[in-house]
Amino acid sequence: IIDLNKIKVENSEIEEMAKNQIQHQLMASGMQNMSKDIDKFVDNEGHKILSDLSKILLSIDEWSENNIDNALKNYQNENNCSVPKVNQPIRIALTGSTKSPSLGLTLAIFGKNEALKRIDNLIDHIG
Repeated sequence: IIDLNKIKVENSEIEEMAKNQIQHQLMASGMQNMSKDIDKFVDNEGHKILSDLSKILLSIDEWSENNIDNALKNYQNENNCSVPKVNQPIRIALTGSTKSPSLGLTLAIFGKNEALKRIDNLIDHIG
């Protein structure tokens, strides 16, 4: 018999387990359509957007949903881009799909290092 009163789990450990589970579910749900979605959303302009946003996201000091959303909206406005034109290439890089929760939340869940790694991997993949 296990005495649950003696088991301690830090909040950070619970958060990390939840993030890992969400990341796994997001990736598993999107891998089947990745090639089709890349062809549709990651053209030359999509490649440039990914490259630009990789640099912008790297510059965010406080990695939070709100700060990420603000950076994405600023980029959209400054470059006169539609929301899907900016968001879909990033979603594909993160999850392999064009479907995810809000993009700021999705990026926050993956964490800065993992998100940037996945974006850079897609940039390298499409050459």
